[in-house]
Amino acid sequence: MTRLSQPAFKGVNATADGIITLEATGDNHPAVNISVHQDPLVKPKPSSKHIIIIGGGVNGLMTAWVLLDKGYRVTIFAKEWAWTQDWQNSRITSQIAGALWEYPQGGCGLKEIDVTEPGWSTKHNYREWTLQAYEFYHKMSTMQQGRMAKEFGVGMVKINLFFYHDLTKENEFNAEDYEKFHMIREDASANKILGFEEYSPERVQQFVGGLGSDDAWKRDLRQGYGYDAPNVDSDRAMVFLMSIVASKGAQLETREIKGKPLSEFAQDFKDNMGADAIINATGLGAGELVGDPDVFPVRGAIIRIDNNKRERFEPLHEACIVPAQMDADGLLRKGIWLFPRVDGTLIVGAIAQPANDVLNLTQTSPEVGLMWKRARSFLPALGDARSVPHYPLAQGLRPFTKRNVKVRADLEISQLPVVHNYGHGGSGWALAPGTARTAVHFLELMLNEGYTGRDVNRGYYGCIPGEK
Repeated sequence: MTRLSQPAFKGVNATADGIITLEATGDNHPAVNISVHQDPLVKPKPSSKHIIIIGGGVNGLMTAWVLLDKGYRVTIFAKEWAWTQDWQNSRITSQIAGALWEYPQGGCGLKEIDVTEPGWSTKHNYREWTLQAYEFYHKMSTMQQGRMAKEFGVGMVKINLFFYHDLTKENEFNAEDYEKFHMIREDASANKILGFEEYSPERVQQFVGGLGSDDAWKRDLRQGYGYDAPNVDSDRAMVFLMSIVASKGAQLETREIKGKPLSEFAQDFKDNMGADAIINATGLGAGELVGDPDVFPVRGAIIRIDNNKRERFEPLHEACIVPAQMDADGLLRKGIWLFPRVDGTLIVGAIAQPANDVLNLTQTSPEVGLMWKRARSFLPALGDARSVPHYPLAQGLRPFTKRNVKVRADLEISQLPVVHNYGHGGSGWALAPGTARTAVHFLELMLNEGYTGRDVNRGYYGCIPGEK
């Protein structure tokens, strides 16, 4: 076991406006205060509960941040951490992500999260988590006259989405996009999402026509909408998260937790470390650690373009997305994603290949070439752009599960309370602040009120597997 050297915290001065209040949302999410101060809001005592977090990605670190500001003692185990020494080594999943906030979440559509089994996360849960993440990122981007936006690497960007169908009327081809459109319009009207606009067919054609070329498929786009959304420089944000949890007292230890069931590790944690509970944020590793057959990888890749003015290339300042969807003829058209990040990179995506865990894609791979061809047909100016020379293609494995994000209380696998927080698919950054709040809330119910895992899950999800 290797103790990770704690990264230097560059954060801001400890001032009163360094506190972020995440508002209460219903009975399941009481208000939470976290701060960008180096010290935790509540100073831990020797008698404070000791929580073990397994997993050093965005979900594990966000959960640790909330726990630390509540006064818990925290140890985080991870096989590897965000790599920031150079650009030759591979990044962890949380860094490879494009990290653009989408609604109600990114990485999969509403149909893919519309499970019918009772007791698992639903569209309502995703919607709630996504809006909580929006609240967090927006507050970070505006805190202390924008200083935290630079420290964390977060900014707001306009997203423009385009469709082959009229979204005001539901039909056999647009049911998912129709539902999503009305959900976001409803939340925008409640001021939970900023900058929402609906685009008429004329405005859509004016917009896409202004990007150059007159490809026939563009003329089929009939409607669209836009809104202001957070986007994250995942490398900078991971450095920030590692730094702030270390500065608040978390112990970061490089250790792979595998080779035996979590129940056996839990006994070791309890006997040798005085652990009181465990947060399992292992992503794909949960398949082996807790014997979850639902876990599966989805291979993904994105092209990284230098989004600064170079010769004839004009930087793109707004995100443009044509989601994968059925066209008017009932044919499936693959999606196009173009979005500028706050780090001066334009992300071109995306590839999603289920049950493929081989990271052997290159810039000459056929699927990468087809992704690039679709993007250039939408924005011909990409032909004048340059890829980021030290990191032109990012690829990784998204941690999906067959029954959606698993944020669940568990008393059946060990004598310690365990809360699972994994399976975010391609939505880690879009969901992490929200799922962290749920995981901590579950943990506190189990620690402080004597609830069982069954009681906690029933309270949030309405019922548990096998119950009606």
